[in-house]
Amino acid sequence: MDTFECEETTKDHPRSQTTSDVVSPANLFAAVTCISFFLSIPLVVFFEGKILQKLLHFQYSLWMVKDGGGSDDSTATEANDITDHKPKLSHSIMYIIASGLFHYLNNEVMYLVLSNVHPVTLAVGNTMKRVFIIVAGIVVFSTPTTWQ
Repeated sequence: MDTFECEETTKDHPRSQTTSDVVSPANLFAAVTCISFFLSIPLVVFFEGKILQKLLHFQYSLWMVKDGGGSDDSTATEANDITDHKPKLSHSIMYIIASGLFHYLNNEVMYLVLSNVHPVTLAVGNTMKRVFIIVAGIVVFSTPTTWQ
């Protein structure tokens, strides 16, 4: 009789949530970040398409100079003038991906820290971090500053 009552009780009540059913804030953030990345691709192409086109054109002109081909002398001259800097499309893409990855990891760490400390403590620490970055930038890059 007890077994029958137990089965009836579980049928009447909604299924209890287990730890695998609950989405943590960090996992939710990761899922939203992935979805927003894919949704933002058309916007990037629409708004930044001309810049991407210039970057691809520049990379193509570098390939043409390297291979010795190409009929447009102005493109070859332009590419020869700045070949010393050697910017590459692969480097640009790598920098964009690294920037996004570090931004994501920064937010992920903030979620982990926020779960262990009070939000006010986190805000004060974040402010101190920004001051440190500004001062380090001034010292490293020897930026002249005034008190005005």
